[in-house]
Amino acid sequence: MAQAGPVPGQRGTPTAEQARAAFTKFYPQLLVTFNGQYRRMFGELLAGRVPLAFNCTAGKDRTGVAAALVLTALCATSSD
Repeated sequence: MAQAGPVPGQRGTPTAEQARAAFTKFYPQLLVTFNGQYRRMFGELLAGRVPLAFNCTAGKDRTGVAAALVLTALCATSSD
């Protein structure tokens, strides 16, 4: 029996293109869904309550987006 893939409605292993399309749609949705949590994180940073540790108990996606938001706010580049 085939396992459900990460692409809704698909069975089995998705192609690279299908996975890319799914995640391209998924990550911007995190910004909306977890807007309150990201606002709280930046509120803590702006209030000077640092260092700040953040994590996700259900995986790496929300944590990765949080890190990307902080790095973007700091104008970090890939060469930093």
